[in-house]
Amino acid sequence: TKTPPPPSAYIQTAIVALELCCSHSPHNFQVKLLLLRLYSHPEISAAARALEVFRSMDIKEIQLDALIHLILSDLMRCGLFSLSRSVMFELFRFHTRHLDEHPELCILAYKHSNYM
Repeated sequence: TKTPPPPSAYIQTAIVALELCCSHSPHNFQVKLLLLRLYSHPEISAAARALEVFRSMDIKEIQLDALIHLILSDLMRCGLFSLSRSVMFELFRFHTRHLDEHPELCILAYKHSNYM
């Protein structure tokens, strides 16, 4: 009997298909999100490439706060601590930058009754 291919073969096939799709549609967020998850899969463990995909998604501001969990734990699991540190520093800069603006934005929201 023929033995089935290992699960990583299916993941690699999916990565190739998604990379091809990404080359034809370089701004497709959903394709890049799937690529990010597949490169971060424990059987693939290509966290450095996952970070490249993550950075190509052009994630800014509050999206970074919401999506950083997709890459951070995988970078640390793969031992890429310097890259993890740089990603965490980006998030830290975002929070530091907006710490000064927060009181003004709250006042503005109450002033215009946009606090819901």
